[in-house]
Amino acid sequence: MPSACLYVLYAGLKSLGKGRARRAFWLTLLAAFLLPGLANAGPAPAPAEWPGNVGVFNTMTFKSALRGLPQWERVMRRSDKEIELLSTCTPGDRGCPAAAARWQKLMEELKGQPAMKQLQEVSKFFNTWPYRTDKDIYGVSDYWATPLEFVRNAGDCEDYSIVKYYALKRLGFNANNMRIVALMDRILNIGHAILAVYVDGQVYVLDNQTNGVYPDSRFRHYDPQYSVNEFFKWAHVPARR
Repeated sequence: MPSACLYVLYAGLKSLGKGRARRAFWLTLLAAFLLPGLANAGPAPAPAEWPGNVGVFNTMTFKSALRGLPQWERVMRRSDKEIELLSTCTPGDRGCPAAAARWQKLMEELKGQPAMKQLQEVSKFFNTWPYRTDKDIYGVSDYWATPLEFVRNAGDCEDYSIVKYYALKRLGFNANNMRIVALMDRILNIGHAILAVYVDGQVYVLDNQTNGVYPDSRFRHYDPQYSVNEFFKWAHVPARR
């Protein structure tokens, strides 16, 4: 209800003096305006989803159907069940990794914390795992690890991004506000991957090369190639240099 309407009602009540009948009339009228609005208020609106015109690292994006990425499809099929296992299993039980206790402690501590606190702590937590190449772990040149595989074996850049994605999803982040971004690092001249998360109108970067969580504008040496979440794939084209 507009504040001007409340002021008019209050002024009318005050001007009529102390007569009980008149007070009762105005209080009833005030309730008639207020109570329906309170009854229909419902929960607070969910955070806005990532707008289609907001790119990453100063790029324009073109959305397409999620296809042609068998490794990511495999990760998606398995990850929700693995996250549930990590969150509920008892270390020492069959199939429960030793790091599950640390995972569960982190999830409990971050419940209800501000979004930026959750981003920072999740990124820092998983960055403690050592960097290991796919060739070293799996004997192949490229392998996208599931969260459980990462917790057990560590991994490389996209594996950090994947486990952070699913950890934040467990904390309640909207999957529509997160994207795993495959890019080129122009300083090191190598392929790389990070997790980008849209929070309060800003894109933030979770990167295994730093424990800090910063806006994407801070990373001028990253050229994104494509990005994905559970629903879509985006091609990236530089907006300007």
